Amino acid sequence: MPKLSNIGASRDMKEVYKSSSLFLKYEIDEDASSGLTLEVPYDCEIFDVQVICTATNTSGTVTVSDGTNDISDAIVCDTLDEIGRASTIDATYASLPKEGTITLTTAGAADRGIVRIFANLA
Repeated sequence: MPKLSNIGASRDMKEVYKSSSLFLKYEIDEDASSGLTLEVPYDCEIFDVQVICTATNTSGTVTVSDGTNDISDAIVCDTLDEIGRASTIDATYASLPKEGTITLTTAGAADRGIVRIFANLA
């Protein structure tokens, strides 16, 4: 098997090595229907969001925004232990600066879940 040092790395391959991922985890354990605002620790670009429901609530959803614009669609969170995932990420708003904000907003006051946000460091 060839050693990596013997393989000519392409420009794309070098870019992969410069990239690092960020995993943010927030638990919604209180009313977030008016939005729960959190500070972003690094410049980053969100590429995926998952929600693990910690309560059953018929019309439960969680939406991730930058405080003004939705980054994700409304992620279903209506059945205990179910995992919901963003079906869309709006690339226009997915890039966030260090000390910028992420706002988690639920459809109802009783919606509960663990939100996992996956991002690449910018």
